Amino acid sequence: MQSEQLQPYLDRLEAMLLDRANLHRAKAVQADKSTGFDCLAISVPELRRVALYDFMLEGLSREEKLSVYDYIWNNGSHFESLLVALLYYRKKKASIALFEFAGLSKWMSRVDNWAHCDELSVIYSYCNHKYKDEVFPFLKSLSRSDNLWRRRASIVSLIHYSGKNAVYLMPEEVFPLLIPHMSERNKYIANAVGWVLREYRRVYPDATGRFVNRYREQLSPAAIRRMQKKV
Repeated sequence: MQSEQLQPYLDRLEAMLLDRANLHRAKAVQADKSTGFDCLAISVPELRRVALYDFMLEGLSREEKLSVYDYIWNNGSHFESLLVALLYYRKKKASIALFEFAGLSKWMSRVDNWAHCDELSVIYSYCNHKYKDEVFPFLKSLSRSDNLWRRRASIVSLIHYSGKNAVYLMPEEVFPLLIPHMSERNKYIANAVGWVLREYRRVYPDATGRFVNRYREQLSPAAIRRMQKKV
């Protein structure tokens, strides 16, 4: 699909979002997200409704839908426009096709905040679970990046968010990716490390205990606090 065919979809989505905007809260939301994108202060439940019900792409193939959402991701001017694209693919979870992951893997280049990073990481986690041979090397490459959000995504994508069934990889696959970030003081990286260790301690308490004891002197205080936090 050409840009002249794709722009009307973006226009329609942004018109929907502007109708739902709470502009007197926009600056506070932008500050909370620490993003350079303009914010419309729309609640996540309302955005989820837009993504899954109101912004319908009926009659389009999966390839065409990816083209639409890719265009929205790369050309949208609002934080919420990009979040709609993420919420659509997050809902698909393990049904995401490998060709869709190939497109979504390029979305990291526009991430500038923790919310977009974490939603995209949930998507990557399901792709990694299903297509590990293709996705795990991608996560390793993110882990070596100088970019804060790429490094966070490489860690957060190792689990499916939190709670039951969050853990899907073996400890020996995950722990080596944490080692380069153990002493990181940045809160977004430290919390990600602690978050993953907390989830692994639930499922693999002995292996996680041995790992933490081995690297305890390197592990940042923030990571330890996050690991020990009860939910």
